Amino acid sequence: MELNALIIDDEKMIVDSLHMILAESGLFKSIVQASDGVDACRKIDNQAFSLIVVDINMPKMDGLGVIKHIKGQEINNKAEILLISGGFNHENVQIASDFDIKYVLAKPFNAKKFVNKLTEILKEMKKSQNFAA
Repeated sequence: MELNALIIDDEKMIVDSLHMILAESGLFKSIVQASDGVDACRKIDNQAFSLIVVDINMPKMDGLGVIKHIKGQEINNKAEILLISGGFNHENVQIASDFDIKYVLAKPFNAKKFVNKLTEILKEMKKSQNFAA
């Protein structure tokens, strides 16, 4: 199973940290970064991703706009999405639920919490991969 990941966040330190963790896992063929929603949508249109980590609050286009874009296209609408945010509120949680997003992580989080969530996502991906085979 060849995996590609996309990390979308306007905070460079977070992107770099998550990139390092994903790279150290050795599971991802490529790890792409985007610093805003518009940049992310361009990348989403050009490459298939298995995992998309997206922040809600970003300039130009927020994470929910990115998720709408993902769900509206064929190439990435099956990607697992991990929604991260320092500002989860009832409305954001409801929208995530409406888009059938199972994975959320509130900022600030540490590497251990991210790895735990990543492990959960990868187990689910492997399970659904096995059912598809």
